[in-house]
Amino acid sequence: MEHTESEGHTRSSQLTMLPHAEYACPVCNAVVIRITGNLLEYLPDHVHAGNAPASDGFVPLVMHHPPKATNFVWPIELTQPFLAIRSSEMRS
Repeated sequence: MEHTESEGHTRSSQLTMLPHAEYACPVCNAVVIRITGNLLEYLPDHVHAGNAPASDGFVPLVMHHPPKATNFVWPIELTQPFLAIRSSEMRS
């Protein structure tokens, strides 16, 4: 029996899954974003909502080191990435 693209068999070998990943704040090493399967969690004191949604419908979240610390890092938008990968697990 022949499989069709709509069943996902043709493209499935080209996809890479990210079953687990942690992104950390480079200032305090706290895990800021955690992806586990289909769940994405974030640390609220390191994240704030960005500007209005983009034309493609995505809503921005800006990462920063919180102001309660003496080494506060202002939100950095459209410059160097702020987060560092702490750990990840990928499967293809």
